[in-house]
Amino acid sequence: MNAAVLGRAFQGHAAVRTITDADHRILRAATRNLSLEPRARILPEERLEEALFVGDARAVEYLVEEEDTGIVQQRREYLSRQAPTRNKQLVRNLQELYEGKCQICLWNPRSVYGVSLCQGHDVHWLSRGGEDDKENMVLICPNHHAAVHRCDAQLDYSDMAFDFGSHREPLQFILHGLE
Repeated sequence: MNAAVLGRAFQGHAAVRTITDADHRILRAATRNLSLEPRARILPEERLEEALFVGDARAVEYLVEEEDTGIVQQRREYLSRQAPTRNKQLVRNLQELYEGKCQICLWNPRSVYGVSLCQGHDVHWLSRGGEDDKENMVLICPNHHAAVHRCDAQLDYSDMAFDFGSHREPLQFILHGLE
């Protein structure tokens, strides 16, 4: 990979640039003569990003034409055999530490329903290389958990707030170390 492009892979919405008209033309030209693919394919994100970033239309065309259509099977195997798994005891530990309350909105499902409904969220997602440890987790309610994932909200450590783009929502209390 080109050294000028390293480190610019997807890290949330803050690192994503809008596809320009020129990028669109490159992608359209690269796919013009392709037959419809009956199976979903996953292209290597970093190779596609590098080719678009440096404006290499031929590299985009080559990637789209030559990438193995069996990559879906490879992805399935990765997810079923190699994907990181969560230590559920860490979430139980956080539920006890925070008495089941959401660290953002302080909702306490234990007091309403008598059960723990808040979920452990990996600040640096496991699927993006985050560690499965308590220092990488917060306890948040299902609504906040869904919002963080759908909006790709990142935790800003400077003020311990999730950045949703349109607004920020700080952690209301922190009883454990976050790294």
